[in-house]
Amino acid sequence: MERIPTVNNCCWFFDVETGTKIIGYVQAIVYAIWFTLDVIGVIQIKKSEGSGHSQFWGAAIFGIVLNVFMFLIACLLLMGVYKHKQLFVKTWLIVQSLILILMVIQLILIILTFSIGGIISHLISICVLCYFVVVVLSYYRGMPTNTAATTY
Repeated sequence: MERIPTVNNCCWFFDVETGTKIIGYVQAIVYAIWFTLDVIGVIQIKKSEGSGHSQFWGAAIFGIVLNVFMFLIACLLLMGVYKHKQLFVKTWLIVQSLILILMVIQLILIILTFSIGGIISHLISICVLCYFVVVVLSYYRGMPTNTAATTY
């Protein structure tokens, strides 16, 4: 990760620590909303179980598990920033890097289907996630290694 550039601020207004906190909060809120929507979807599938929607059951459960996991990863990032725990921030970076790789593979599959709307929205998602990773990596590189002198 040494070749990835760093930034001095986030969105031209915030320092990288504040930007990392904003990224953590935004992700936590988004994944909490998606979790809620998935739970509502499962309730709707359960109510209309006899109407042929049972094929969506597995996808809904997978979505719930994935959103809970990603919510916990976002909370881990926030704990890493507030408690100055490098391991927590590094864990977030690793998970997001893996997701970025999966998103690129998914983009290739979308390109093969010639879905222009899917390609554009996926490219935007990849660019946003790349920026998030660069901001958090910039914070991670500047984190103090001495965690004994934490401030609250």
